[in-house]
Amino acid sequence: MPNVRAPLWPRRLAAVAACAASAAAIAGCSQVDDALSKQVAVVNFRPDATLTSIGQVRAACSRVPNVEPITSNTVAGGLAATYSIRYQIDHASPRNLARLQSCLEKFPDVTGVAIRDVSGAG
Repeated sequence: MPNVRAPLWPRRLAAVAACAASAAAIAGCSQVDDALSKQVAVVNFRPDATLTSIGQVRAACSRVPNVEPITSNTVAGGLAATYSIRYQIDHASPRNLARLQSCLEKFPDVTGVAIRDVSGAG
């Protein structure tokens, strides 16, 4: 009986496919981890804050290193609207965050700041 071997390419193809699937899964996990590690500081304002005042806060506090404004929101709720600015802070050091807090404290229309990850959890 002759010694007949099955071709190697189906096994190699299966091994390459398995490696590619594993690499994609690992890359997907790191993307999820990266997304969860992104943090924002959500700055809230009094309902009677003017757009000029909010713009002044945004401009002044955007000078803090590693703190970048990404959005400003107006949400209608009941009789008044609430205003917020979101700053991207995932590269900010504790010193940067202290400078941001110090900057925000100068503006009486700011009612608070909350640190959140991108998923919205605090």
